[in-house]
Amino acid sequence: MKTFPTRYGGLIALTGGLIGPPGSIESDRQAHTVGELTGMPALLASGDPDPHVPWSRVEESAALLREMGAEVATRRFPGRSHMVTPEEINLARALIQRAQV
Repeated sequence: MKTFPTRYGGLIALTGGLIGPPGSIESDRQAHTVGELTGMPALLASGDPDPHVPWSRVEESAALLREMGAEVATRRFPGRSHMVTPEEINLARALIQRAQV
């Protein structure tokens, strides 16, 4: 199944990245890059190491989103467990507020 991304007001992924097995982003790059995200703000934040989403997946996802034109900010929290922090909530809130202007 292919997805067809379009530009939204923003994307927030707290401990998130594109879904799939290791290497799937690169092996199916053409399917992932259909659509344009020109100027869409995106926040990808995660602990490192995270038992569910490795930091390498966050970086791969950010690179792909940038390739599609999104304005991506990443935030790595070394040593943080699989959780969302107040700092991440504040970063997400700021992205939402900027998108509403």
